[in-house]
Amino acid sequence: MNYTRRGIVLTPTDLNGIAVQWVDRMAEASLNVLGVHGGIDECVRFIQGDEGRACLDAATSAGIDVEYELHALGWLLPRGMFPAHPEWFRMDEHGERVADANMCASSAEGLEYVGERGVELARMLTPTTDRYYYWADDAKPWCACEACREHTASDQNLLVTNALTRALTAAHPEAKMGYLAYHNAIEPPTRVRPVDGMFLEYAPIMRNSAVPLDDPTDPKNAEHAANLRRLVETFDTFDMAEAHILEYWVDASRFSDWKRPSVLLPFDADVIEQDARFYASLGFRSATSFGVFLDADYDRMHGPPPIREYGEALTRV
Repeated sequence: MNYTRRGIVLTPTDLNGIAVQWVDRMAEASLNVLGVHGGIDECVRFIQGDEGRACLDAATSAGIDVEYELHALGWLLPRGMFPAHPEWFRMDEHGERVADANMCASSAEGLEYVGERGVELARMLTPTTDRYYYWADDAKPWCACEACREHTASDQNLLVTNALTRALTAAHPEAKMGYLAYHNAIEPPTRVRPVDGMFLEYAPIMRNSAVPLDDPTDPKNAEHAANLRRLVETFDTFDMAEAHILEYWVDASRFSDWKRPSVLLPFDADVIEQDARFYASLGFRSATSFGVFLDADYDRMHGPPPIREYGEALTRV
């Protein structure tokens, strides 16, 4: 079995009312990583509540690790700090500092503050694996100040991830921080190199999920596959066994265009298995998929989702 880590990423809403049932599903499917995704305050409330504690206890008993995958930058650098420190925030294309998204990746003081907040967040939401996922704002623009405009979105994303990695590993030497290659920052960084203590995370949200990622006849996926090979080369100094795939194989929210009610998940085990073989050929040994909208309402409308079949597809690789 190539994949030592096989998982699914769910929100507190997905888990609400069926959290322990989800742990049972995962165990039956040989999945061993539960990723909790959502707003930070939402996730904290969940794990501190009765159902969240029961979920964590059940996961521990089943040998399932728990991690937190979060668009965290808006919490790490609260927008309310803009009046006191506008230089920490991004400059838009009109030359104005704005507090609408991400940050100024060239602000040393801003990066230091974000790193400190990252250490605080690690105390609030502590994974069982020492692996942390603190992402930038979802598909939002980066900074266009004089210092930042020389950097691509991927470079700026990596500058922030480097700062988080340094701060977190200084406080917790065993910690590992994920660098998320995703959306407008899915291309390899060109001017910035990753620091030690990091691993590559790849999330091809714009792919064609109807065919395998390495299908050379599909232009979109062929571009993704070529880009991923370049990303692997960029992160070649790290142990690829730590690198992580975050897919959309069982993400009902994406197939529903992120609108409720959820459609029936168009599950294709063959695509999952071929994707998993391609990723494994590049050295990946860790793979999860979003499973958002696979909640109690989905069960009532469509019946149980094909989680056992998903796990079987990964274990065949």
